[in-house]
Amino acid sequence: MYEEARVKEHWIVDPAYEIVDVFVLVDESFHRKDVFTKQDRVSVSGFGDFAINLSQVFEST
Repeated sequence: MYEEARVKEHWIVDPAYEIVDVFVLVDESFHRKDVFTKQDRVSVSGFGDFAINLSQVFEST
């Protein structure tokens, strides 16, 4: 569905393993850009300098 809708990027967040898989649309199909962990800061495509610190996302309560 995301490919058909031409979504440029999507993330799959796995809270159990504290990882994020980032996929980007290239030539009408998704390709894994990278897998990020709790220690990473991830830039969000299309939002300039905006980035997310995954340590805050996966912060223990």
